[in-house]
Amino acid sequence: TGATRGDGSIGENVTNNIRTIKSIPLRLKTDLNIIVEGEIWMAKSVFNKLNEERKKNKEDLFANPRNAAAGSIRQLDPSIAGARKLDSFIYDIARLDKSSNRRGIDVPNLDTQEAELDFLRQLGFKVNPHFKKFGNIDDVIKYWKLWDLPAGRQESRKREKEDYLIDGIVVKVNKKEFQDTLGYTGKSPRFGIAFKFSAEQATTVVKDITLQIGRTGVLTPVAVLEPVFVDGSVVSRATLHNEDEIRRKDIRIGDTVVIQKAGDVIPEVVRVLEEMRTGKEKIFKFPTHFPLCGGDGKIERIPGQSAYRCVAKNSFEQQKRKLEHLASRNVFNIDGLGPKVINQLLKENIISNIDDIFTMKKGDLESLERFGEKSINNLLEAIE
Repeated sequence: TGATRGDGSIGENVTNNIRTIKSIPLRLKTDLNIIVEGEIWMAKSVFNKLNEERKKNKEDLFANPRNAAAGSIRQLDPSIAGARKLDSFIYDIARLDKSSNRRGIDVPNLDTQEAELDFLRQLGFKVNPHFKKFGNIDDVIKYWKLWDLPAGRQESRKREKEDYLIDGIVVKVNKKEFQDTLGYTGKSPRFGIAFKFSAEQATTVVKDITLQIGRTGVLTPVAVLEPVFVDGSVVSRATLHNEDEIRRKDIRIGDTVVIQKAGDVIPEVVRVLEEMRTGKEKIFKFPTHFPLCGGDGKIERIPGQSAYRCVAKNSFEQQKRKLEHLASRNVFNIDGLGPKVINQLLKENIISNIDDIFTMKKGDLESLERFGEKSINNLLEAIE
């Protein structure tokens, strides 16, 4: 059986798709009942070929190999996952039943992380070949720097020579006894940390500054950028956080700016290249009204904070954001109820709040565009 990580307790059954990945053995070299953990990834070369094919077929392009791999492993049709040539690295044994060893082969004493990785490799799993054991933190940092050298230097970054994306190294306590003692937090192990690389940066131009409404009515300024390629994907928008941050960095419409992905996920403006200014840049001022706020559109600054919010509390846009949040993976995890579907259901007056989602009937959806019988049944089943 193969499952996604999900929320840490419940994941999706993706066994049929896992079976298509050549680096995951269908049968181990030793008969054992074992639960292993690892990561599915897509090679950069495979990703580029896949996007070339999608471009020829006039299909939407994948943003980056991570998104492509995540979407591929969740495909309902295993042949699609198989055609995308996914790969894997296994890095941990979650559970091992030594009594299931029917061939009587000696199972080594797995008292260290290093021994565990060696054993996983012996069983036939693919293990990242670059793991190393160090006796002190200085050597760990030297190893990290080896992979994080600035691009363009003669040595170049080691990670750029690999055919997969890498955003850091994982540092773990080697002894399993110490791992067990340290244990876990609610989300991650205390015996390991992700030692991230410095974020990749790029230069672009701020074409405009707009506002985005959150589910609580708070307004976040967003920079509309000249599209630029950063760390595996094209970025055209970046968060500016709030009015005080815009003033502190003196970000203006028309500025040339340096951007990076914060945590390799959310793009942000790092700094303005003031030497590139022409005098035509415009200072952004928060408006007094914003049409998506509902009511008369009036906005206000929250007392004691640097954020603005809508005065009206229940606009269409706010309600849409609330429902998107409630349907998301971290809350009710309703598969098939994404932003586009929620927007459609709200506009057709089929739902107006969270209660309406759980009382929807098949007849409510049959007249909607792009809703066939199968998609209706799948959505109602996910809600149930």
